[in-house]
Amino acid sequence: MNFRTPILLIIIYFFLSTPATAQNKNKGSIKIEGYTILTDKKGKKSGKADLNIRIYKLDKLTEKTEELASKKNGRYEVHLDYGSSYKVALEGNEEYMNMSFAIDAKIPADKQNINTTISLDFPLIEKDNTDID
Repeated sequence: MNFRTPILLIIIYFFLSTPATAQNKNKGSIKIEGYTILTDKKGKKSGKADLNIRIYKLDKLTEKTEELASKKNGRYEVHLDYGSSYKVALEGNEEYMNMSFAIDAKIPADKQNINTTISLDFPLIEKDNTDID
């Protein structure tokens, strides 16, 4: 092994890894994070685990793209690509009312290299809550 071999290996490594790195730098995303929050009658708030959160792409046809469950502390997180509109929905949970919000991620291509975070919590409303009319 002569002194050229390590240099050649380093050059090959950078050559093979550069396109992937450059592509990742130019591709941003939107991180949606939040909690499913249950407030008891005394006003104490706590996260609720294992609730269904579904992500729908709202372009030409509504298409479910992902489904996840809230974690032990009620936290959820999802990453969305730019170029589409989405619906993030808390639904299919027997005890709580369905709710959702929309994200419009259609921005110009030259602006899609940023990463952004949006924090949105789902305040849980029990289906049998008599305090709501």
